[in-house]
Amino acid sequence: MAASLRCLLACLLYGVFVNADLSIDCGVRNEAREGSDHVITCDGLDENSTVIWRFVRGNSPPLPVGECNGENSCTLHDSSLYQMTRAGDSSTVRVKEVTRVGETVLGQWRCQQTGQQASCSVYQIIYPAVVNRDRCSIVFNESSKLVNARCSIIKAFPMAQCSWFYYREGHTIKDVPGSDTETTFTSYGQPDRIYYRGECRIHEMPIPKDEGDYVFRVRIMPGGVEPDVDFAGTNRVAHPGQPRLTDCIKTYIDYDKQKQSAPNTVICACSASELGSPPGHLVLSHPNGTDVKASPSAAIPLHLKDLNREDSGRPFPCSVRHHTGNRDVNYTPLLAYGPDHVFITPFNTQETSVTLQCFSAGTNPMPEITWHFESIDVSRIGPSDKGRQVNCTAKNPKRINSLKSAQPYYIGGQGPRPVERTADLQLNMAVIRCLLAFLLFSQLVEAEWEVDCGIRNEASEGREHIITCSGLDENSTVEWRHVFTGTNPTTIGHCTAGNTCTNNASSLYEITRNGASSTVRVKNVTREGETVRGEWRCQQSGQQVTCWVHQIIYPAEVNRDRCSIVFNESSKLVNARCSIVKAFPMAQCLWRYHREKGSDSMKQGRRLYPARRPRGLSGTVASLDRVAVKGHTIKDVPGSDTQTTFTMYGQPGRIYYRGEIHEMPIPKEEGDYVFRVRITPGEVEPTVDFTGTNRVAHPSEPHLIDCITDYVDFDKYGQSTPNGVICKCSVPELGSPPGHLVLRHPSGSDVTSSPSAPILLHFEDLNREDSGRPFRCSVQHHTGNRAVNYTPLLAYGPDHAFITPSSADEKSVTLKCFSAGTNPMPDITWHYDNIDVSRVDIGDTYKDGSYYIRTLTITIGPSDKGRQVNCTAENPKRSNSLKSAQPYYIGGQGPMPGTDGSIVVFV
Repeated sequence: MAASLRCLLACLLYGVFVNADLSIDCGVRNEAREGSDHVITCDGLDENSTVIWRFVRGNSPPLPVGECNGENSCTLHDSSLYQMTRAGDSSTVRVKEVTRVGETVLGQWRCQQTGQQASCSVYQIIYPAVVNRDRCSIVFNESSKLVNARCSIIKAFPMAQCSWFYYREGHTIKDVPGSDTETTFTSYGQPDRIYYRGECRIHEMPIPKDEGDYVFRVRIMPGGVEPDVDFAGTNRVAHPGQPRLTDCIKTYIDYDKQKQSAPNTVICACSASELGSPPGHLVLSHPNGTDVKASPSAAIPLHLKDLNREDSGRPFPCSVRHHTGNRDVNYTPLLAYGPDHVFITPFNTQETSVTLQCFSAGTNPMPEITWHFESIDVSRIGPSDKGRQVNCTAKNPKRINSLKSAQPYYIGGQGPRPVERTADLQLNMAVIRCLLAFLLFSQLVEAEWEVDCGIRNEASEGREHIITCSGLDENSTVEWRHVFTGTNPTTIGHCTAGNTCTNNASSLYEITRNGASSTVRVKNVTREGETVRGEWRCQQSGQQVTCWVHQIIYPAEVNRDRCSIVFNESSKLVNARCSIVKAFPMAQCLWRYHREKGSDSMKQGRRLYPARRPRGLSGTVASLDRVAVKGHTIKDVPGSDTQTTFTMYGQPGRIYYRGEIHEMPIPKEEGDYVFRVRITPGEVEPTVDFTGTNRVAHPSEPHLIDCITDYVDFDKYGQSTPNGVICKCSVPELGSPPGHLVLRHPSGSDVTSSPSAPILLHFEDLNREDSGRPFRCSVQHHTGNRAVNYTPLLAYGPDHAFITPSSADEKSVTLKCFSAGTNPMPDITWHYDNIDVSRVDIGDTYKDGSYYIRTLTITIGPSDKGRQVNCTAENPKRSNSLKSAQPYYIGGQGPMPGTDGSIVVFV
């Protein structure tokens, strides 16, 4: 019941006076449009009566406008300002070309006939929003997953406000939340005729996910403009189709062969018949999460060159990425490669037994490893097996011509048996780590001397190699023999007790003796290694000792100009790299570092790959190194933070590798850091001073300089000096590596950032809403950010003031004075004309939404009819900011509504 009464009251408050049959209408929202004619209409007239029109402006006496008699004949007092018509029971006054000042229209209008009167008021002059329809658009932005809508307003007064709404065809209309919209306007024109122009936007509304066609509209005030615009762009939502794989190779691919001969071979294609609406993206991703390829179209090929060896057996997702949800399908390539090389390593060697391991390196899938024994009964091996050959081969079951043999191992170390060769006994093993135990009943005499075939039993390609026999009897003759794989022993030469040496192959070797020591220098080692690889025997007086050269390597060559280290503050990572120009076999790198200054310590290093399963290698890892350094503890860079990237080049018989490594998190402890790298093959540890930043230091605290801490007249300085500086933020030290000085808006976005100091906050960087909100100035650094806040205080407005009656009857009236667009709280003052203050009650100023409000309640006395009430709003922090409302007249004798008990309010 109460709601019905309020609704009825609101309807009556537009100027119905005394007689319900006589009514007057001052126009929509009681507004008149600048530059246009304005029509006031009076209905319900007695067709035989004369209607008299009067206009009351301010506290001036009523001004006669004209009259029309029952015969529809009208007389005007000023035809240059008005037109008047009558048709039966209706009469109109047309105000010609309304001006901003509104002296001919702004106020109370009255139409009267014998014994009756009705009145209404025109409260405001507006300039209805003019829309540039060519700049109204909407885009469903699939990249950001947001609706981007905008509509440009060329001219409006007062400042425009926009209400966006939308609906899916056939469904309920919904409002766009205000938090997802924004308006940006600037003023222009003369001081007495200000206009606004700018743009209304939807900027943070997520694209709807329900399928259908969407219609977006905008309603713009002033004027209630709802432009008839078909917003250009995508406004349809449709789910994408499921991607599918075509022409995919599902069997093993000979990766080593095809990558060299046909790298552009398409091993799989991914397509999608429908990318959805707005169109999604078809993306092919690497198993590590990075995108291999992305396409706005509906087909992506996966080429062999896009893959590395390690990608075999790992799923490549192909996805249609869309805001309604992704659609995925996986392709898993199977790559066959290797073996790169095969070798035998003996361990746990004793007088009566030896255990051998056969290693197959760089192989996928699991190779077929086969042991070969020369005339040996596997169930029992006896003393007669001395000198017999043991070998192993590895073969990739998914590649042709992939068989690789190791260098043979000879039982007892005497080299191959010179004559007997019977059929080999082959035993296929289905595991990568193959162990074979031989019981060797050797009759070898234990020697008192030793022979050394070099570090790690490796010889370096293109260099000389030395084999040393020490502990000789100085009175005996020493004889040197070499057994290359699968051949009989070759006598290289001998040296007598007098250090005189005979060389049987001087073009290949140099032989020397010095007392109890003798050496063989192998000249210019080749990749095939026929002059050095195999077993070496040092013999004297019917006794011999042996050693083996197992492998030919090319020690890693480092490009020292491309060895660098950078503490990258942007990524918070150490970017270290060392370029390896040439190596064989494929290089492995162990990174270590320590912080200078501190206690002595020792830490055991470890290889790049886990000890039990080195990547690309079947078998075990060499023994670990122990390192001591003066300073803080030496630490290994974790293998998960490093990467080796190598490519193969050269001829089939002479393959080399080249590549580089990178990155780990920057340490946080202050100090100077030293980085080293050890590279195999060759155990190369380049003496390189890694160029770049290798020091960690904390930044200092930022501080504010010359900041305006009191209220500043934003409306004045924001217009006149937008580049004016309101605050500076500086920092003495940005730390090491240098951090960034960042000034961040309260919303979280960066206003500006700089690698140097100071950083400036200008008036143009602020909006009105930023007053009282903290701007954060921080040094962003990997060791931890340092920050200080500046809170600007902006004084602006009031934009305008107006009065609204909230309740009224014959005995009292309560008025509200609104101040719009003001900060800080304005001084709102009520002004009343000769009203007894004992009958006046003024409330405190309070805030409701974007308005500051102060109420006034007047107990109406008999003599108060027609008296004027007004209010002003003034910003206490700005000069010349006083704004007055249009006055309200008690009892309706002036331009504001109400006579003889009738009530009119803003709604």
